[in-house]
Amino acid sequence: ANPNWSPYMIANTADVRWLNPGYDARGYETVWNDAGIATNGYFVINKFQEDDRKNRFIGQGSISYEILKGLVLKGVVSQDHYDYNFASVTPTGTLYALTGQYVGIKSDVSETNGLATLTYNRQIKDFGISLLGGVNRRHSELNELDQSGTGFTIPFFYSYNNLASSTTLALSSRQEVNSAFGSADFSYKGLAYVTVTGRNDWYSTLSPSNNRQFYPSINGSLIVSDLFQLPKAVNLIKLKGAYAQVGQGAPDPYAVNLTYSNVPSSGQPLQNVSSNTPGSGIAGITNANLGPVLSTTAEGGIEGQFLDNRLSFDITYYNRLTDRDIVNSTISPTSGYNSVYLNAGR
Repeated sequence: ANPNWSPYMIANTADVRWLNPGYDARGYETVWNDAGIATNGYFVINKFQEDDRKNRFIGQGSISYEILKGLVLKGVVSQDHYDYNFASVTPTGTLYALTGQYVGIKSDVSETNGLATLTYNRQIKDFGISLLGGVNRRHSELNELDQSGTGFTIPFFYSYNNLASSTTLALSSRQEVNSAFGSADFSYKGLAYVTVTGRNDWYSTLSPSNNRQFYPSINGSLIVSDLFQLPKAVNLIKLKGAYAQVGQGAPDPYAVNLTYSNVPSSGQPLQNVSSNTPGSGIAGITNANLGPVLSTTAEGGIEGQFLDNRLSFDITYYNRLTDRDIVNSTISPTSGYNSVYLNAGR
C-alpha cells in the first residue's frame, strides 16, 4: 500500500486530514476513492504493519608464531553472521484485500574465512626481500524461509498460522572458495621496487573438472630522481607499471546443476525442472561447462613533483579486459527454457 495516494489524488479544495483516522468503527478502511488500490493514507499509517529485525555478529581471532628470525607463521579465523526477520501485514478491512495478506522472511546468512600464512622478511645489504605464502578457505551460507498467504481466518489476528491460504518456500545456498597464494617483494636501495604474486582459486559453484583458475600479477616502480642527478627544482620523478589477473566463479551455486522446485498452479503445486531461481517455474537451463571469469588489467604511468612539491602531476594509463564473463543469455523457448548461463561476455 502507498500512503501517497491520498495527498496525490484528493481534490485541492479538500483537507486530506478529513480522511483521518482512515478506518471505521469496524476497523475497516474508510472508502474515499472508487479505485480500491488507492489506499487511504491514514489507514496505511495506522493499520498496516511492517517490521524487521537484524542481529549481526562479526568476529575474528588470530595467532602468530615466529619460527625463526624473520619467519612468521600466522593463522586467522573470522566470521560475519546475521539473522534477519521480516514481516509485512496487509490488515483485515483493506479494500483491495478485504481479509488481509501476510509476507514473512526469515534468513540466516554467514561467511566464514580460515587463513594461514607464512611470511619471511630479510634485508641483505641494499636488497630487501619479503616473501609470503598462504591458503584461505571461504565458506558462505544462506538459509531462508519465505512465507506468504491471504485471508486471516480470525479477523485482525495477524499470524502466519491464522492464514486461510499460505505458501512456504525454503531456500538454501552454500558456496566455497579454496585458495592458495604467494607473493614476493623485492626492493633495491629504496629506489626500485618489484612485486610478483600468484593465486589459484577453486570454486564450488563450478563443475569439479572446470573449477580452478590461476592468476598472476607483477608491478614495479622506479624512482628516477634518486637514480640520476636532476635539477634541484625536481623533487620526484617516478615510473610505475603493473599487470594483474583476477577471476571469479559462477554467481549462483545452482548455475551448473538442475534442481526441482515448486511452481504456482490453480490446484496443487507442480514440480518443475528449474535452475537457479526456486519457485520461478521454467527459467534457465544450467550449464555444467561453465568456467571461471578472467579479468586482465594493465597500467603504466609517471609521477612528478617539483618546486618543493608545489607543482605535481600523476599520469596513468589503465586498461581492463574481462574475458569469459558469465552472462545469462536468452534462448528459444522451444528448447523448454528461456535462458542459459554462458561464458560469453567480453
